[in-house]
Amino acid sequence: RGSYEILHAEGDVFVHARKLGDEVVVCGFNVGTGTRRIDLSAGSLLPDGGILENAWGHEARKVERGAIRNLELPPRSGRIWLTPLHND
Repeated sequence: RGSYEILHAEGDVFVHARKLGDEVVVCGFNVGTGTRRIDLSAGSLLPDGGILENAWGHEARKVERGAIRNLELPPRSGRIWLTPLHND
């Protein structure tokens, strides 16, 4: 269910997204030995002003001009960002 999109696949870094309705999950992996910073096109995932939160921390990123900028992936790690959960 939903859509799957590869957002970045270059060198030691791979990032993909899943979207179902308004919910978005972005998973990033860095298998390299150095920290990587990347910019991702978010035009098909979220509108400008959309927010992605780090699933395991307190970091949040806002979509600006169709992109999520300066995402950091530490060496030999993975990160998950997702749209905020709304408990209505």
